[in-house]
Order: sequence, then C-alpha cells, then structure tokens
Amino acid sequence: QRQAALPDQIAAAEALAAREQADAVVWFSHGRCGHRADATETDALIVQIAQPKTRSVLVRAVGRLSCDRSTAGGRAAEDSAAFEAAAIVVRAALVAVAAGGAIGVVTPAPAPAPAAPSGPRPAVTVGWLWTLDGLTPHGQQGLQALLGFGGDRFALEMGLLATVPAQVTDDFATVSLSRAGLTMGGAVRQPLGDHFVVGGAVHAGAVVQMRTTTPRMAGVSADPASRLASVVVSPEGRFGVIIPGVRGLTIGVALAADYIPHIPVLGYTRDLMTVDQRRPWVVQPRASLNIQLSLP
Repeated sequence: QRQAALPDQIAAAEALAAREQADAVVWFSHGRCGHRADATETDALIVQIAQPKTRSVLVRAVGRLSCDRSTAGGRAAEDSAAFEAAAIVVRAALVAVAAGGAIGVVTPAPAPAPAAPSGPRPAVTVGWLWTLDGLTPHGQQGLQALLGFGGDRFALEMGLLATVPAQVTDDFATVSLSRAGLTMGGAVRQPLGDHFVVGGAVHAGAVVQMRTTTPRMAGVSADPASRLASVVVSPEGRFGVIIPGVRGLTIGVALAADYIPHIPVLGYTRDLMTVDQRRPWVVQPRASLNIQLSLP
C-alpha cells in the first residue's frame, strides 16, 4: 500500500488538530514495508510531529525496523531501540510544544487563490463642485451626483449638477447666474497599488443656464428672468484615495473642462443698441471634491 505524500499527511494532521483542538499531532511512517515486503527487508522508522499553530513540522528518522511481522524475527533488539529513540524524540517535542516553543521547520502557507474579477456593479458619487465661468468674481459653486454601473476598470455614468446663483454686479444692475445639467458618458479607472486610483471620463449632455437681473439705478429696467439651453461636452481627469476598512469607498478630486457653445450674452440696450456686452467663457474649467461608494 503506497504511503501518502508528506504534504497530504501534513494537511490531514492540521485538519485533525483543528477538529480535536490539539496543539500537536504525532504519527509514524514505515512506508516501504507493505504487504508484499520480504522478511529480510528493513525500512526506516520516521517520526513526524506537526504543530498547526506555528505551521511547523518535525520529521526525523530514528532507526530501522524489520519488515518481518513474525515474533521469531531476529531483529527484535534493533526494533526495540528504534521504538525507544522514537519515544525520546516525541517526548522532547511535546515538552517544547507545551512550553510554548516551536518545533521543526515552518511549512509555507498555501498560496491564496487569485481573486476573481468582480462583475459589474453600481456606484454612487456625490460631491461639491466649483467652476470658473469668466464673469462671476469667484466662479459658481454647487453640487454634483454621478450614478455609474460597471466593473473595476470601465463604467457607464449618468451625471447631474446644479450650481447656486452667483452674482455679477456693476453700477447699473446685479445679474445672478446659475446652471443645471444632465449628462451621460463613460469612465475608466486604474488602481495604483492598494491605496490610490486614477482615471478619467468623458460626458456629454444638456445644460440649462439661468439668469435673473435686478436694477441698481433709477431708469434701468431689467429683462425678465431667462433660461438658455445648450449642449455640453466635458472631459475629466480623476484621482482618488481608497479608504481602508470600508469596502468600495473612495474620496477623490476631479478636474474637468465644460465646453458650452451656446452661452448667454449680458448687456444693456440704449437707443435700440446693445452696449457693454459680456458673456461667460465657452470653455469653463471645473473642479470637484467627491465621495464615491461602489455598492456590492
């Protein structure tokens, strides 16, 4: 009968120790003497002691035994010496284990199975944005939200954004500007180790630009509030920090440029002529700070 390989024996010993809550498992090998062995053959008696707590194993040959199974074998003294040597090895090893020591050689831990690529899953991103429009002194600020669906590298996204009104003031009037948009696009991300991630996205959609005017001088009349729609195309770069301990949570920053070809023109009409024309930039830089959570 063929003896099991040593790694299989160690695995069986660890399973036995876990089941019986044992600190050590002892077993012996006398493998070459099988049912068909000749009575004149000898084989080494091997003591094996596993210590699962430290993943260590002691393997030691302590003597040779006769393959003669009869009581009349002439090697009884030699066999007895081998058994005595085995007992000494086992006793010394168990004393060391009981004292908290380690025995033998540490066996390498089994290699972890490669992580299977995760399938598509939803992700939610919310954040605060700041955009420069070329008119308001400090730009426009607001909220944005992204709903994405994809894998570890690529995703499809739908975005919403809205800014709070920002004011442009001169001697004649105060103009409040804000905008709201809906976009869709694709995103890509690349992890940098276990703690960082970079990526990018391109979105396209529609944006509505809202204006209200309040006169500041007698004789100045304001046009009614207006809304102007335009298409918008937004390339964006991203950098994130993966938060340890919370699966799927990333805090990130993004830099983008919003291309808005149809923009409002601000000015005054005097004697049927429009004077002092001003308009926002066609390409408006945008920055955002956001939190992303990938759902299971």
